Amino acid sequence: MINPTDPPRSRLPRAVGACLAMALFLSLPAAAQSDQAPFKEGDIITFDKVELLKPYLPQEFWAHREVFFWDGMQLEIGTPFRDYSPPPEFEAVTERFKGQARIGPSNSLENYTAGEPFPMEEIDCLGDPQAGAKIIWNFDRQWSGDGAENNFLYTYFDRGEQLSLYYQGEAKVVEMMGRIEPQYLDKNRGDIFKKDKRKTVLGIEVDEPFESRGLAAITYRYKGSQEPPPGKYDDTWIYQPDARRVRRFATKERTDAISGTDFSFDDLRSFAGIVPHYEWTCLGEMVLIAPMNTQ
Repeated sequence: MINPTDPPRSRLPRAVGACLAMALFLSLPAAAQSDQAPFKEGDIITFDKVELLKPYLPQEFWAHREVFFWDGMQLEIGTPFRDYSPPPEFEAVTERFKGQARIGPSNSLENYTAGEPFPMEEIDCLGDPQAGAKIIWNFDRQWSGDGAENNFLYTYFDRGEQLSLYYQGEAKVVEMMGRIEPQYLDKNRGDIFKKDKRKTVLGIEVDEPFESRGLAAITYRYKGSQEPPPGKYDDTWIYQPDARRVRRFATKERTDAISGTDFSFDDLRSFAGIVPHYEWTCLGEMVLIAPMNTQ
């Protein structure tokens, strides 16, 4: 478990909350498979039973539980164990470049080409002051094929109107660097296009609710975002169907709530911010209940 801090506030409660709030099916941690487990696959956790989740949630998350849980909520315990190991090709590339990546000033990432930057089994959480930064860079550069692609359903609770609201649509990320295919890795050091400055391209389109249908966004994240601050900020453009125009999204707005929700662009994937803009500390390890393959 790592703690990102961005003085004067911590982003962990909202980041984790956005991820859990959108989950209807949760993967059961190993510890919860014992005879003493308070729940099993198929159980429905309702508002009056959230106390059962306490041992399997980060302490800071639980302290802010009133933000994430509400009367009428339902969380279904899903399939407990699945193998999410990366393919052999990714593991081979990780071994090929092992020991080359390093943490630079302000938690920047230096000398990275492809694969997992820092072998997890070699990270000493409490003994290495750079452990938090190494773990979040592994998260940032985790295996996702040519880029993550999914149908998303983000739900949130408008406490002012006492309504359960949502956004539903499609999202696609294209990894522009760190590619393991030989035609990119051997010729362009992992870049799709030689000397391309982009790191990733993210596209989002909203299908529901009706009043938001057609809302779309595209974001370029640059390799310069891996450098010490200020580095290179993202470029984001949003198409607003009601106005039939595209507007550029200001960099400072990435951490602002979107359309009155508790959600921001930096909350995608639980955390999608620029790593060197935060301080990272590894607090320890614990078994967590977490959303995986949500429906």
